[in-house]
Amino acid sequence: MGSSIMFKMWANRFFRRKSTLVAAGVGTLLLVLFFATVRINYNRHCEGVYLLKLANFRYELTDDVMLGEEDKVAYGVSWNSLLSALSPRRAYAHGEPRLKVEWFKSDGSGYVRNIYPDGRELLTCFSRYNDSLGKVPMGLFVGGGLPYHTRGDGEVTTNDTGMAYYDGHRWYHLWCNVNEGISPASTSASMLTPSQWEFLGSKVIEETAKRVVIKSSHRVPLDGTTMQMDRYAVFKAGEPYFVLINRVRNVGNAAGAYVYTYGDEPWVGNFGSSGGNVGWQKDRLIPYEGQIDTSKNTFAGMYDLGNRATGEVGDFTRKANFIEWLAEPPDLAYFSNDFGRFGREEDHIPLNSRNNRVVSLQWGARSLQPNQSALYVLAIGMAKTTSASELPVKPNIDISYQEVQTILAN
Repeated sequence: MGSSIMFKMWANRFFRRKSTLVAAGVGTLLLVLFFATVRINYNRHCEGVYLLKLANFRYELTDDVMLGEEDKVAYGVSWNSLLSALSPRRAYAHGEPRLKVEWFKSDGSGYVRNIYPDGRELLTCFSRYNDSLGKVPMGLFVGGGLPYHTRGDGEVTTNDTGMAYYDGHRWYHLWCNVNEGISPASTSASMLTPSQWEFLGSKVIEETAKRVVIKSSHRVPLDGTTMQMDRYAVFKAGEPYFVLINRVRNVGNAAGAYVYTYGDEPWVGNFGSSGGNVGWQKDRLIPYEGQIDTSKNTFAGMYDLGNRATGEVGDFTRKANFIEWLAEPPDLAYFSNDFGRFGREEDHIPLNSRNNRVVSLQWGARSLQPNQSALYVLAIGMAKTTSASELPVKPNIDISYQEVQTILAN
């Protein structure tokens, strides 16, 4: 009898150990399979937990979803959605416009919401997109969408990306992912885009319900020296634009020359389509490719009205954007169907690209000595349109020279 009990005790211990070893082996195998098929991308945004389906039966586990990745979401949980379900929504006063900002200083990304008392909203997103190189830029570069959890039922939405306007009923697209770059004057075709710039850091300098100021800093090796760009975005509650201040400074030990470009195919009205977009200036519509006379004009924009030069008809949104140069005017500005080239307006080449009607500004070549700097100040936003006038109306820009200098001191 004693031997039988001893055998049973030994057998139980053996099978318990064996079960533990099997469980450990299965656990190890699952971990190996997990790390073999799932890569982890921690953005430090902490918006939630999302599993993205990639090619070749691989997955990515991440804490945020960038613009263009929505269709890859296999599973997702948003912390904000969970918190909203557990606590009542905070009530806000509706008497005055207010600003709301979410900014991640570690990678220079986020968004600013300019919320009007009647429920309208102007949204501007920065560095929340994958560029043509498959990289996410870091800093004050317009582009991308809101975090995935704000999209309600999880369907892909695109009109509320870049800079967009909500009129109380639907979103209208105003500006897309910016086409911006800096290149050495000696080889101006070798443009370095924002994701190729060295990111030095970012921070929110000022954050109130009435004013938000954000800064990001970058360095680019150019023409035997190094240029540093300090960028500031200035938002004021209720204003349908923001001011982008760019200071380029030679922080190297030798003189250097560069070309700086800022442009966009903005897809005004509806994301993904240039259909209906025509250029506009202070006194006329621009239906054709052509150079903008920056000695007579201080701004340019695109208007979703339909291009009569191509016979475009349809239910266009009649929304318009603008970009205004407040400091040094660009050496070259143009409307075109493609970046880097444009026809003469008298040649009557119509703006007719399905997805690439562009407005582009270029400064340079500019030469800077060590410690010398150049300043570019742009207002980027939405113009007012009415059925009573064919031309949009650009808002007055509320920023002074002294205000710019105070901001640059930060």
